[in-house]
Amino acid sequence: TISWKYDFRTKAVPAKPSFSGKKNSYTIPKKQGVKYYVDGRYKPAGTYRTSNGKKLKFTARASSPSYRLSGTASWTYRF
Repeated sequence: TISWKYDFRTKAVPAKPSFSGKKNSYTIPKKQGVKYYVDGRYKPAGTYRTSNGKKLKFTARASSPSYRLSGTASWTYRF
């Protein structure tokens, strides 16, 4: 072998947001190297309310070029 390819970025595994159908709320976790987006809009870690019957798409992305994601990075939930 003459060449090798190695990814020097730090691996980050996104944590799944938690959902409460009874309270119509979701919680974005705090995870180093990961930013969370809800329907394409950035949401910092915390708990948020939404309306009943609403369907939301949650997406995790690397917070900077020095991180790479590993594992599941998107979820959908209907409240």
